[in-house]
Amino acid sequence: MAIHHKDKKRAANPVKPNGKPYRLIGVNEDGKPYFYWSDQPALFAACFSKNKRDWVWGWVKEPRKNGNGFHGDNIKPENRIFIADKETARKLEKAGITRPCQTCNDDEWNRYDADDSLQLKSGVEIE
Repeated sequence: MAIHHKDKKRAANPVKPNGKPYRLIGVNEDGKPYFYWSDQPALFAACFSKNKRDWVWGWVKEPRKNGNGFHGDNIKPENRIFIADKETARKLEKAGITRPCQTCNDDEWNRYDADDSLQLKSGVEIE
């Protein structure tokens, strides 16, 4: 199983806990992202955009409009993160970590694009 390049805790202890096979990203009360184990699979995935400068998120299981399979399908596992639900994805947006994928997530992209308070940050540290 690949270890995400920003996942320091997993690099130190790559063994997953019993009954929690899914590795997801969340946001704490302070707006800081962290990785955690879950017994529920993710609904969304995020991966580097085509220009490799920011993270975009979209549905895990819904086919993209351009027919390339699920979101992040052709991305290396260490360059892909999984998000439990839309609420968490929006928290990641507020923290400046991700933005919606314009290709597979038009409604979310339009909402994100219209909100001037949402801006991506570079060099965000993930616990």
